[in-house]
Amino acid sequence: MSESENKNGSDKNNNKQTNQGPENKTTSETKPTSGAKPTSGAKPTSGEKTTSGEKTTSGAKPTSGAKPTSGAKPTSGAKPTSGAKPTSGSKVVKKQPVVKWMPNMKKVLYALIPLCLASIYFFGWRSLLIIAVSNVTVFLAEYIFLKFTYKEPVSSATFVTGTLFALTLPPTIPIWMVVVGAGFAIIFAKMAFGGFGRNIFNPALAGRAFLYISFGVDMTAKWSHPAGFGGVGALTKWATDGFTGATTLGHISSGKIESASSFFSNGSVKVLDVSHSLPTWFDSLIGNVSGCLGETSALLILLACIYLLYTKTINYRLVLGAFIGFLSTQTVLWLGNVQGATDPISSILLSGFLFGAVFMVTDPISASSLDAGRWINGLFVGSMTVIIRVFANWPEGLMFAVLLANMFTPIIDYYLKESKKKKKLKQQAKKEGVA
Repeated sequence: MSESENKNGSDKNNNKQTNQGPENKTTSETKPTSGAKPTSGAKPTSGEKTTSGEKTTSGAKPTSGAKPTSGAKPTSGAKPTSGAKPTSGSKVVKKQPVVKWMPNMKKVLYALIPLCLASIYFFGWRSLLIIAVSNVTVFLAEYIFLKFTYKEPVSSATFVTGTLFALTLPPTIPIWMVVVGAGFAIIFAKMAFGGFGRNIFNPALAGRAFLYISFGVDMTAKWSHPAGFGGVGALTKWATDGFTGATTLGHISSGKIESASSFFSNGSVKVLDVSHSLPTWFDSLIGNVSGCLGETSALLILLACIYLLYTKTINYRLVLGAFIGFLSTQTVLWLGNVQGATDPISSILLSGFLFGAVFMVTDPISASSLDAGRWINGLFVGSMTVIIRVFANWPEGLMFAVLLANMFTPIIDYYLKESKKKKKLKQQAKKEGVA
């Protein structure tokens, strides 16, 4: 046999051994055995899975739990392993809450809870429906408006507006009117001005004024008798008996009650030849009188005022200014025997002034932000309430008095700030002149 044949035979034997040997290196078409590592410097071929610490080729996914090497970025199309943090530069979008709760607004809601419960006790469970419908309406109105405009969460002040608005309504108000008034309060008195913190007028009173002007009969002439104090009250009733006519305050303003001194008697007085029963002092204090849902219980309103003042939720200058303006003006007219002017204490307990002075005048957005402006604001509301009540056709003058004060508040704040600037400039000029 020639040398070339021997050489060819040996080459065949060598090739056969390389293909069949168990310890031989794998070819590109075979996968490594379990736990086998590729030789030093060898890169895995396309489609192979790499062990921990190795870089993957294009399109390859790292093994479960393996983290990419320091500084290495995942290859195109590769997904990061479970628990991996996003690479630097990626923006994490923080989801906004649906409602932004503010501590002061929570405190106002806490103060309103006893008044809501009292409205149910004296006028039945329909009161709860009015409060609920009002709050749902204001929430939906603000949520939908913000979703398509300012992209902000709903403020908790919305629920304060909804509750206050409901508590200023008669127990007999139709439910559809509640929806209309609450929607007007948010859309036209708040969102139209830019949302929370930008509104000029008190939204709850703006919504009530809209209903008051548009649906006067339902807002001023249809009321419910309270269930009385003692026992379960109206907790077993959907609504108490209604009546058509004016409240006691309405009869006073129109001059139908003979004299103011007959107030809080246990008997009755003549009202246009008709016997009209007047409430007692105790009835007016606890809320056992006809009127709006949250305005009848003077005792609960005073307790709420003490709580809000103690927690510094409301400013005492606004409340005290309103009381000083109201009592002084009412006393002057009463002593002057002006028709429709009754004694100051009776006019407070039989009206919604107490509720408005505590919850409406003290609105931090529509009221003045300066101490001097707060005194002016409170005095104006108190005095104007009496003037409107006695000389106009509306027995409840506080609503229009607060809205008028809201209108003038920006002007008052502007001139107060300008006056303060001028005083500082004069003081600086004096100091420079002395120097």
